[in-house]
Parts: sequence; C-alpha cells; structure tokens
Amino acid sequence: DFFHAVDQGDANTADLAVDEHLAGAAFADAALERTFTSVETVTVNGVTGLMKRRGDGLAALTFYGLALAFDAYEAGGNVCTVMNAANEFAVNEFLNGRIGFTDICRMVSDAMQDVDFIEEPSIEDIFETERLTLDFCRGWSK
Repeated sequence: DFFHAVDQGDANTADLAVDEHLAGAAFADAALERTFTSVETVTVNGVTGLMKRRGDGLAALTFYGLALAFDAYEAGGNVCTVMNAANEFAVNEFLNGRIGFTDICRMVSDAMQDVDFIEEPSIEDIFETERLTLDFCRGWSK
C-alpha cells in the first residue's frame, strides 16, 4: 500500500515510487491503531493496469520484481515459495553488502528457473522447496 504513481507528464507513462519515510510512519501509525496516511493506495489491479498502460515494452524491466511476482502467481505450484525464499535471502545479502541491489531480482529469477516445479505441493514439498531454494541461493554467483 506504499506504492504511489508518479505522473511523468503524459497519459501513457507513469512510474511507481515508494516513499520509505511515509511507509515507515504509516506502519508506526498502524501499530498505534491510527489510520492517517497521505500515501495513495494502489491495488493489484491498478498496478496491472499501469503495467499494461505503459505499452512501451519497458514495464517488465521497470518493475522487474513485480513481473517476477506475477510470473510466480501465474505459474502456481511451489513457485511462490521459491520466489519468496529467494527474495528474503537476496535482500539479506544486499543489506549485508554481499550483493548489489540489481542482483536481488537476478538471484530470484535464477532460483525460479532452477528449482524444480511441483504443481500441487504438499506441506513437506513446500519445506523442501524452501530448503532447495536457499541451497541454490547460497551457491548463486553473479
């Protein structure tokens, strides 16, 4: 809910931005059971519409992490588990200075391609998928 559209001056182009200070303040306010926030809410349908409206072929590049999330959602099975585990690992690596910011999505994408797909995973399959994803990420190189 902390994404907001940034108008680029014409009706066919827009970008999403995250105001980290507003997001942090909104989380703090929510914890105190307040509801005030000046950040415009964007729904999943709104983001999907924004990506389609761009129409310049750059939406998937501009919002690469979001495109990966849509890919995982559309694939189903255990792919969301792979995406989530890889993203958590990659963000931690970035925050600790071991990879660059743009490496986060590369690692997630590579993990989504590498870990075997299971169409209808059991809970045991989910735990094994997470383990295999983390093993992959530990051995990932740029």
